[in-house]
Amino acid sequence: VSLRRLREFKGHENEVWTTSFSPSGQSLVSGGKDQRVLLWNVAPRHEAIQIANAEFSRPVFSPDGKRLLTHVWATNGWESRVFDAAHSLIKAEPGYALGFSEDSREVVYFDEPHAALAFTSATNSGSSREIRLGLQETAFAVSQITANGRWFFCLDRDGIASVWSVAGQRVARFPTLKPPIRAAKLSPDARWLAVSVERDYDLHLYEVPSGALRKLTGHRDHVSGLEFSPDARLVATGSVDADVRVFETLSGHLRATLSGHLEEASDVAFSPDGRTLASVGTGSALKLWHVPTWREVASLPMPRAAMALAFSPEGRRLAISRRDQVLEILEAP
Repeated sequence: VSLRRLREFKGHENEVWTTSFSPSGQSLVSGGKDQRVLLWNVAPRHEAIQIANAEFSRPVFSPDGKRLLTHVWATNGWESRVFDAAHSLIKAEPGYALGFSEDSREVVYFDEPHAALAFTSATNSGSSREIRLGLQETAFAVSQITANGRWFFCLDRDGIASVWSVAGQRVARFPTLKPPIRAAKLSPDARWLAVSVERDYDLHLYEVPSGALRKLTGHRDHVSGLEFSPDARLVATGSVDADVRVFETLSGHLRATLSGHLEEASDVAFSPDGRTLASVGTGSALKLWHVPTWREVASLPMPRAAMALAFSPEGRRLAISRRDQVLEILEAP
């Protein structure tokens, strides 16, 4: 008798002790030494959903998980597109949207000429509103809102960081690094700001609001990808050196070095429950790492993978940008 492996399921944290199929044969349940019972779908995975998205643009899920924001380069510049949970297009409008409001009802833009946050409806082309931030006229290198829609930060051309609540209350202003900025990310609780630049290989971690700096070292090339864990206790980095590193934010202690990508580890993303870290290697593979043990639990070949990753808020979907201007959406294991 010749046997061949059809599927492999990874997710238990220790020995697997028992398995059983459902009567239909479509599901498999497993239990193990880790005291966890896991239910697996035995049927082949559906083909990934694909929608248009710029190669270097990070997709954004709304905080309630019901909408998805992508960006495409159109004839007259950037165009932002909002999709519903079935990935049908709801609206498209000019400009580069940063994300969603906390209640998911509005799309948020940074109006640089007026130094204001601009809000438009996430479902129609209704009127917009603005919140002036009180900044002097200047140029900005980075502007971003957190995925939960609560906090906004920007870095100006002199490297000055400013952090606001999305309601418009400034909570911090302090000097950081002058551009060119390679990556920057504000933690979900707005306590930490991580910045990497083109001129060194360190991750610069600033405490908010004091601006106190700690350098996190170890990479042998530029830091490209940044992500905080949902509880902001960890920060993960992906680098051109192909490694992923994970640090404790409070102490700066290195928790893990995750090797296995063959090319640049261009982005990283924590699942909402903080138990899985996803990393993408440009032009090579998507990898999933089990955070409690730092084991690699899955590696999916993705020769067209580009520069950006995002989990949906419920953790069931994972979006990956591709080099062919496509966003691929997978069901997350």
